[in-house]
Amino acid sequence: DPRGFVKLVSDPATGVILGGSIVGARAAELISVIAIAVNAHLLVDDIAESLLVHPALAEAISKAAEY
Repeated sequence: DPRGFVKLVSDPATGVILGGSIVGARAAELISVIAIAVNAHLLVDDIAESLLVHPALAEAISKAAEY
């Protein structure tokens, strides 16, 4: 099911990821990636530049970080 979205919330001054939302089928499989990013104080660029398998659902997180 291709319906859904991933949204990352970050500090505009620093790019540090503060949280995010995932809506759609199998969202529970992806939310841990955002939780780790928040706990590790990762930047949006860290996620955008990460190697995530293509094609896979996890790729939606890196795509969200690119915007």
